[in-house]
Amino acid sequence: MTGERSDLPETGVVTCTGGARRIHRLDETADEPAPACKEAFRCDSEFREVSLPSLLPFASYSLCVQEGCFPSAESNKTTTTGGLSPHDGGGRA
Repeated sequence: MTGERSDLPETGVVTCTGGARRIHRLDETADEPAPACKEAFRCDSEFREVSLPSLLPFASYSLCVQEGCFPSAESNKTTTTGGLSPHDGGGRA
């Protein structure tokens, strides 16, 4: 993948709902897949593990920038999402 960040883990988590496009850092201490940020405390969400290298090349996915996940990703958008945010139309022309 172009611009791959060596500091990223191999796995992360996303919500099980179909519209989830934010990838969270996996909380290694949780019994079930859960994010390391405050999203873990949302009672209406279940999470599943995903492969970061498989999802990050697609502009429709982005890293969670909350404390506990990938806060440095906000300043590295060109590295993680090809310079596009999910609000830029998902990278479609």
